[in-house]
Amino acid sequence: MLVRFERLICQHRWRAIEPADDDEWPLTDHPVLTLNYFRPDQYDFGAGWGRDGSEFILPVSPRVAVCTQVGTNNHGPTSMTAQKTHGIQRLMAERALRWIIARPGAAEWVSSVRPRTVNAEAYAREQEAWRRWHLGHTESEMEFRAGKKPPAT
Repeated sequence: MLVRFERLICQHRWRAIEPADDDEWPLTDHPVLTLNYFRPDQYDFGAGWGRDGSEFILPVSPRVAVCTQVGTNNHGPTSMTAQKTHGIQRLMAERALRWIIARPGAAEWVSSVRPRTVNAEAYAREQEAWRRWHLGHTESEMEFRAGKKPPAT
């Protein structure tokens, strides 16, 4: 499986992109931006390795992201304009599932794209789900170690 993935990754031309000025790339809980971009009001996050035009952007530090576009030969480092930087930052924040980690200076634009939500009920539900998951996982692990077959799901 790893060899297949390695071949897939190596088929593409990768480049490093740097945000404009002192801007930085945010870190999110969905770190790879998989993007089909047509224009500012038409895009989706359903990119695929075999689809020409699909873009993959992965921040590796606050100042560097690596990216590729399927079917193109673009390569080499690229500095982004302020407009492109802000567009990619916005897309990264939109694609995040729940968490966006950015340095204090980024708080303004992050909150304009994804306002912070505080919801005690949702938090309690999630904590209960994790508690149930832990109990179920522990039981399965004990059964596995005892040589029993885990129940079919």
